[in-house]
Order: sequence, then C-alpha cells, then structure tokens
Amino acid sequence: QAEAPEIAQKVHPTSFSGEPEMSTNYANRLRGCMLLCDDSSMKFAIPILCIFIFLSGCMRKAIEGPEQAMRPAVTPHLHDQLDRDSLALALERSVSYLRRSPDSELVFGEKRILRADYARSLEALLHQVRSPANTKSSLLNYIGNNFEFMEIYGDKDWGELFLTAYFEPVIRGSLGRSEEFSQPLYRAPIDLLRLNLSDFGLEGERELRARVNDDQVLPYFSREEIDVGGRLASRGLEICWVTPLDAFFLQIQGSGVVLLNDGSELLINYADKNGHPYRAIGALLKERMAPIKPTMQNLREYISALSAAEQQAIFNQNPSYVFFVVGKSNALTASGVPATAGRTIAIDRKFFPKGALAFLDFNHAVESNAEGRVSANLVNFSRFVLDQDVGGAIKGPGRADLFWGRGPEAGVAAGALQSRARLYYLFPVIREKNLHNYSE
Repeated sequence: QAEAPEIAQKVHPTSFSGEPEMSTNYANRLRGCMLLCDDSSMKFAIPILCIFIFLSGCMRKAIEGPEQAMRPAVTPHLHDQLDRDSLALALERSVSYLRRSPDSELVFGEKRILRADYARSLEALLHQVRSPANTKSSLLNYIGNNFEFMEIYGDKDWGELFLTAYFEPVIRGSLGRSEEFSQPLYRAPIDLLRLNLSDFGLEGERELRARVNDDQVLPYFSREEIDVGGRLASRGLEICWVTPLDAFFLQIQGSGVVLLNDGSELLINYADKNGHPYRAIGALLKERMAPIKPTMQNLREYISALSAAEQQAIFNQNPSYVFFVVGKSNALTASGVPATAGRTIAIDRKFFPKGALAFLDFNHAVESNAEGRVSANLVNFSRFVLDQDVGGAIKGPGRADLFWGRGPEAGVAAGALQSRARLYYLFPVIREKNLHNYSE
C-alpha cells in the first residue's frame, strides 16, 4: 500500500487545478472571436470564422520524438507530501538502472546527457535527501539550484497531461486448476517472436510480436484465441490458476501477488505481451454502465455480476495479452527495478527518458467511505517522481500512470485517479567543469 500522503490545506494558486479547462491560448482565441462577433455587419461570417480559428487552435501538431517532447520552463512551486525514505529508495533504483548503460544518452528535448553523468546528479541529490542536516526547505532549495525544469509537450498544452494510477493487486489462486480458479497465468511461449522493424529498414512501431506458421510470419494469438481457443493449453506454460476476472485485471496492472492455499506467495511480474493493440474496456462499457463512472472498482463490480460467457465476451474486446514470470521482487518495472509506491511513473519511452527525475502536480480524492469508495473531495498533491515504467495504454506525450502501491486500499485509490496534471522533468544545471559531458 502506498504511504498515506499529507493532505495539503489549500491548492496552491500557481498549481494546476486538475479540472478540465481550456488552455490560455485557446481561450484567448475564442474571446477575440467573440469581440469580432459584436460587429453586426459581420454577424454571419464571423461566427463561422470563429469556429474555424478555435478548432484549428485545438489541433496540436503531433510530435515525432524526444527532441520535441519537452522544453525549458520556469521552476514551478515545489512541494512534496511524501516521506524522504520513499524518494531515496526511488532515486537509488534509478541510479542502479542508469549505471547499466553508462555511455548511452538520455534526451531531454534539445538537451542530451550521458546516463553516467545523470546518475551522478541523482547520487548527489540522494546524498542531500539522506542528510539529516537538510530540512525540507533546504532540500527543495538544493533541487531548485541544481536542476533545470523542463515542461513536457503534453496533450492539450505544454506541461499538461492526463494522469491515471496503477497498483500491485493481491489475489488468491492455486497451483492447480479448480472450479473457482479456472484461468491460468501463462509464461511467455517460446514461439513468441520479437521483430524490430528497423532491422528491416522499415519505419513505425519499434517492435512487433509474431509467430511463424508454415513459413509465414503471422501476428501472435489474440486474447480470444488464447483463452477461448486454447492455443497455449497443454504446453506447460501455466504458472498458477486464478479467477478469470482477477487474471484480466492483473494483466492490466502488469504485476501482482498470488496468495496460495498453503499461505505462500507467488510474486508475479510482467514478462512479455502478444503485441495486439490494447483496448480499454472502460471506454467500451461507458454507455452500458451510465450513469455509473467506469472506474476500476466499478468495472470489477459490474463485470462480476455477469455470467462467465458475458465476462469472456467483454474480455475478448481487448485482444492484448500479457505473459508473466515468477519474480523475486514485487512490482518489477520495465526498467528492471521494483516500483516505488507513490514515486514511480509509467510513461511513453518513445518521448521521455527512463530513469529520469520529474516533478508531478495533480489533484486526487484520498478519503474512502465505509463502502470502500473514494470521496468526491479533491485535494492537491505534488511530489518528485521517477520515470521507471511503461504501460500498454500509456502512449503519447500526454499520458502518465502513477504507481500507488500494493493491496486493495491502493487499488481503490488508483482506480479512482483520473486527473489533469502537470509534469516537469529535471535536467542537471550545467557546471563549467563538466560542460563536455552535456550538449544542447
């Protein structure tokens, strides 16, 4: 379970409100059009022009890579509601990851830095975090003086993104099939191929998943082919058996803990995927569930009331399928390090540097009522986070997923987080003595 953050007394006036709102640029365009519309001689032509200008402003240019994904920004109001120990642990894990390939580069918009140099900047910060002599204020001053803030390209405007959360579920299961536990969790099959398109001189997604059949390269089996068609049955790939509902939601989270009947635990981590596109069932069930909001908890309740056949029909709408491995660490990330509750984010590696430090500001409801639901009262949160993970649905420069922690309480909070947020990456301030290690 994630550490319980302090509740901020008031939303800081410069913080992002978390409410959906029109960006300043778009609002100014619309106001200008409305002033023009006051001219009666233009009362027919101008409204059409207004709509055209407004919609053209809403259509942001798609970016192609990390060079366009962030830019220098004014340092935001800094605050961190979480404890230092969790930040120190997350920093340690990022340093470990960065040191595996010290000579490769991280890209922060138009800035570049060797992983080894960035790791040193995080180690210096880690020393400050661990020092008992540092107050929270002095630590924030150190960060402000030693790092430049880079706002992300975002979705609707610079700095803005849509934030959700994920967690590590704890579910029951068994090593053998039973009436209750009828769905296997599969290891990655040996016939699952990874094809890198760049090896063939082609552009597009970097990797595809495939299989070979009669000298033909074909897409790997879909969810329906695996779970209904039994294409992986009798191969000895079963790790354990759980309920179909738990298996489906475990694949969404990417890792979890399976409690066996003898009291032992299996730490289940992500191994691979079948390569089919991820389709969120929340979007598919939104109209059917209305007016109930399709949060994770509400989705589980809705689906659990359906028949087994109806459940499977819903699951089949998402052809993406995740394979697992039994691990030694909980909630292993795509970076190969364990996720840190409240500190790890999953975000698209196509645009953003894995292992990097960032600052996140968002609104969230944290109080749960007697029924285990999250209240509607929003409070502001801000904290330093580490870019350590990826997600099947977390694509593009305007999406991020925050790891909330382990267990059912973390699941309730994570399932309810659907917020507008602001995200800044931190780039070390360039010192003259090591200018040769950086480039702009």
